Amino acid sequence: MYRRSRDNTGFSGAVLLARLALVALAIIVPVFIGQQVPSGVADDQHMPPLWPCVAWVISGWLVYFVISKFTRNPVWGLCSAFAWGIGLAVLNALARPWLVFYSWYFVVPPLVALMLLPWLKDVLRPKQGTSSNQETSAQSLAQSPNLRNGWPIALTITIAGLLIMVWHVLAPPEPPTLDATYNVGWGISFYTKLPLPLQIAGFAIVGIAIAWAIFAPLPVESDPQESRLDTRKPDARFWRWFPWMLIAVGVAVFALFPVVYSEGDSALFDRLIIKNNGAVWQEPELLDFFLKVKLYEVLRPLLTLPTQAFQIMSVIAGGVYLAGACLIGRVLGRNRKEALILIGGLLLIGDILFFFRYIENYALVLAASLFVLWGCWRYVEARLAFTTLCLIAGVTALIHGEGFWWAPMILTAWVIRAYKRPPEQRWRIAGVELSKGMVTAVAVLVLVLSVVILDGYTFTRLNIKILQPGVGIVGGNDTHLFVPFFRTETISENYLYFSWSHLGAIVQEQMLTAPMALATILIVLIMSWGQVRALFRATPALLTLGVGAISALFYTISWNPDLGPRNDWDLLALSAVPLTLLAVYLLLRLPAGRPKRLALAAYLSISAAHTAGWVLLHTLGIRY
Repeated sequence: MYRRSRDNTGFSGAVLLARLALVALAIIVPVFIGQQVPSGVADDQHMPPLWPCVAWVISGWLVYFVISKFTRNPVWGLCSAFAWGIGLAVLNALARPWLVFYSWYFVVPPLVALMLLPWLKDVLRPKQGTSSNQETSAQSLAQSPNLRNGWPIALTITIAGLLIMVWHVLAPPEPPTLDATYNVGWGISFYTKLPLPLQIAGFAIVGIAIAWAIFAPLPVESDPQESRLDTRKPDARFWRWFPWMLIAVGVAVFALFPVVYSEGDSALFDRLIIKNNGAVWQEPELLDFFLKVKLYEVLRPLLTLPTQAFQIMSVIAGGVYLAGACLIGRVLGRNRKEALILIGGLLLIGDILFFFRYIENYALVLAASLFVLWGCWRYVEARLAFTTLCLIAGVTALIHGEGFWWAPMILTAWVIRAYKRPPEQRWRIAGVELSKGMVTAVAVLVLVLSVVILDGYTFTRLNIKILQPGVGIVGGNDTHLFVPFFRTETISENYLYFSWSHLGAIVQEQMLTAPMALATILIVLIMSWGQVRALFRATPALLTLGVGAISALFYTISWNPDLGPRNDWDLLALSAVPLTLLAVYLLLRLPAGRPKRLALAAYLSISAAHTAGWVLLHTLGIRY
């Protein structure tokens, strides 16, 4: 007799070795048979005896472990491994020598599945008590205190928003020559380039929304706690179909109304991919560039330029972004209405332009960042494993280097979670979680770097200047990462850290991407500081969002834009997401009534008029 494991898969000495041997045979035998099928290549291109075989066998073992652990049935694992071997055999017969050269790619999918297995089990087979834990979390969220001073906050936000709208048409025009130190109105001066009917329509939207908020009768407000805990079937049905409908409509809009011109590096991308032997890897955005190049290689018969693959990927990223917005809305909102308001806030930011087939490397990392924000909130609520959070964050950072700026938020979430445990075991459990999370992040890094090396990328190539000095090196043209403090040293450093030009750039960047977010946060903090502190104490997960907003804003302020802030606005746009979430969340905490409705109406309508104008400017091809 042998001792069975808890999930009854029977992983014990001799039995496990026998099963692994069967898996190895299930891989090697079909592949060997497939090797005998003529493929039209020279004899010297046939399968080497060891290197690819090791990768294929390891991939089969991983498939066996994933399916066995998930189904709790080793027979299913053996059958899946055999099917995997048949698939490799078919590929080996049809795609030699490609399968030989890229054999280690086949280790990646089952390894990722194995890492995700604990999370998938929690999602598909929730443990007993999950509903009660969720109810406790929801009750805590609903019972956290509201802010006071509703009318002063609402009126101040409305007046500030109306001044911002007026500044859209009164801001001085940009100088005829590009001047990176002239940061007066580029964040909103585009508005006057729109046709006059569209400008009037924007003001009409704001006026109607504010008038409705002031004069329309108030509905009967229900208890947020009751609506949050409402599990009736109609609400469940709504959340089953609404996210899919939103994604479908959003992706269709992104695909059918592309930007006519792009402020991204479209010409550079075409040169890198076509003239530089594929240029599969770029250091600041490893996974992002890799996925787009591979998509281009797959669709090459249908595409004329590599940047068309960038357009396709930006639309896909838009769908991912909408899915992440739905997740965040449901987690942060106390009821369906609040969830929809949060989702609307995330749609009404200038960053949404990235998904209208915009050619740059910021769409995918922006979409992935929503899941990092969601993961931190859920981890603090004890609804997500720290390893899963580190997996999401590690992938996000490797999609684009901007993802590393979420590290302070993740560390804050870990500390908060530690302090919610009993003191006698607090740091022991927290230390175990941290070590597991670090191992997960390192495993993701090693996995990606292994594929990089297998693709022939070397440290020598890392230091090669591609096509023009500095392209492909972290830091841009001069490799200087941050805005200088005391003096500029290169033409790519536009101003000093403590200068009026830099302050203007910060303000204009926020005006362009999220015109109401930072102003709203500052107004609420100044006018209800004590209540905001109480809200943060009652909702610990909110602290992670605050740290994320500060961290992303610090990145926007400190990173050196080579082309100047106006031309590199997309590089600095990351902070719009957490700032918008924090601003809308604070407004949702105003007392129920007309002040709350006025503040939200002013915020959302002005954001809508601004963002709609920004998107229309690009989709209509209007230069400014």
